[in-house]
Amino acid sequence: MLLTPLFIYLGITLSLLFALLGFRSFKVLIGEKKSNEFPSWEKHETGFYWRLNRAQINCLDNLPIYASLLISGFLLNIQNSNFINFAWLVIIGRSLQIISHLLGETVWHVNVRFTGYVIQVISFVGMLYFLIA
Repeated sequence: MLLTPLFIYLGITLSLLFALLGFRSFKVLIGEKKSNEFPSWEKHETGFYWRLNRAQINCLDNLPIYASLLISGFLLNIQNSNFINFAWLVIIGRSLQIISHLLGETVWHVNVRFTGYVIQVISFVGMLYFLIA
């Protein structure tokens, strides 16, 4: 099914969201933080939590682009296997980006994260090509 990669992307995004929600809720429930101490406009907390936060935000950043491409392909009944392969490559690139976000902040992690992002952008362009060709 053409929309399966989109559903997987949504599942990944929601998983990160639930992890973030759980972390914040736990901090508030044990009294370590107040509910208003997680401002979106500035870095709060450090380490794994902040990397989790960034990974979730990065998923949301590209979701409209990815959804637009896949839904357009679905509506236009694109059957080209390369279009579908690019859709799956987005999931691979996104996974690389998330894993490297969560594992650390070294130069190596940033390079892997950037590589995952480049894979996604190239895949978006490839998908767009097959939509307009």
